[in-house]
Amino acid sequence: MEHQVDTATDASISTSPVALPPLPHMSNAKPFPNISKIKVFNGNNFKRWQESVFSIDVHGVAFALTEEAKQIWDSMTAKYTAEDVGRQKFVIGNYYRWEMSDDKEIKTQINEYHKLVEDLKAENINLQEEFLAGLLIEKLPESWNNYKQQLKHKDKQLSLADLIVHIIIEDTTRKEIEAAKAKEIATRANLANIVANVKEWVVDSGATRHICANKNAFSSYTPVGEGEEIIYLGDSRTAQVLGKGKVLLKLTSGKTLALNDVLHVPNIRANLVSVVLLGKVGGEGVIRI
Repeated sequence: MEHQVDTATDASISTSPVALPPLPHMSNAKPFPNISKIKVFNGNNFKRWQESVFSIDVHGVAFALTEEAKQIWDSMTAKYTAEDVGRQKFVIGNYYRWEMSDDKEIKTQINEYHKLVEDLKAENINLQEEFLAGLLIEKLPESWNNYKQQLKHKDKQLSLADLIVHIIIEDTTRKEIEAAKAKEIATRANLANIVANVKEWVVDSGATRHICANKNAFSSYTPVGEGEEIIYLGDSRTAQVLGKGKVLLKLTSGKTLALNDVLHVPNIRANLVSVVLLGKVGGEGVIRI
């Protein structure tokens, strides 16, 4: 008996293509990182370079690509992390051992200290501003002890930048004082052997005027009226000025030192040469002949 096909059933089967459902959207998929942002490692400061790599999340990709990449990464981390630790110890040691001295320029030493602080920052060692300023004060040379005490007793703590400016100003002032003292010593030396037929002359750094007790020492003289002018002496006494004029002092070098506007005060104990007036170049108080 022949098998008959149910054409009615076959007619219900469609021969058209079946549409597949869409694939689910991969919302968590990450784009491949832009590795062009990674700088070539130059062998210095591995930790900072490593952090830059971490910031673009490329290390996970490298590990996923090959086991060999992971081994290279681990090897670099072990090698350069140890080197960074050694570098940090070196920088910290330099900072700790650094000292200031009177033999070197203060500005040069300030620059050295600033370089040490920058080296610490490069190693991600960030110290508080108060600590950096306080240590610089402690490192000042022994001759600066009084200045150090003044800074320590200030009500307000100076920042490192303000402290450096303060120190440089103090250094400039000290140099000016030292130069003035050196000039005074030189002046005293030059006048130590004054030859004159008058009373002894004293080179006085505190005197603001030339003073002479002997009227006969004046080469030119103008009387001053009684009570018109007085001077104050060191012991709080006053003395009457009787006149003023020019006095010529002969030096052992053969030259003559002309003192202008010298006050005549008979009861002065010693004739005074004012260092202040001598130090004024081109001033009215002195003429060298």
